[in-house]
Amino acid sequence: MKAVRFHAHGGPEVLRFEDAPDPIAGPGEALVRVRACALNHLDLFQRRGMDRVQVPFPHISGADVSGEVISTPNGEFAPGRRVMLQPGISCGRCAACLDGRDNECAKYDVLGSCSDGGYGEIVKVPVQNLIAIPDAIGFVEAAAFPLTFLTAWHMLITRAKLRAGEDVLVLEIGRAHV
Repeated sequence: MKAVRFHAHGGPEVLRFEDAPDPIAGPGEALVRVRACALNHLDLFQRRGMDRVQVPFPHISGADVSGEVISTPNGEFAPGRRVMLQPGISCGRCAACLDGRDNECAKYDVLGSCSDGGYGEIVKVPVQNLIAIPDAIGFVEAAAFPLTFLTAWHMLITRAKLRAGEDVLVLEIGRAHV
């Protein structure tokens, strides 16, 4: 497959569009043909390098992904099914995961952080990370919010302890300047 990878930290000049091995799905993993992948600040931080974080080289970034299912282990999703990917990857078996606190899993990763992400033609993820999207939502729109949404959800549910039936007051929403 073709992918955008980097072999060392640096600026945009370290990015290479090149051949990379196709991912091979293991037990419980799905393969997805990438149709859109957003650029997230995490991708920039990884490319530049971060203290105490070792990115495996060569590396394929990309946490915010949408695409079409190629295969799932037990046919949970039909080939061609439109999906976006939940970017949080955990073991699914430890006490934190079983208690719904997967972000506290000792093996927790974000798609494209230590694992390869969506800046390639194909990506592999745990099947539980597939989220079906309706035809009315385009791939670009679906790829625009996974990691951002995960951050907002974590802050509202885990930190602010928001519960069903409660309201949130939004005081201001910034406007993007193009």
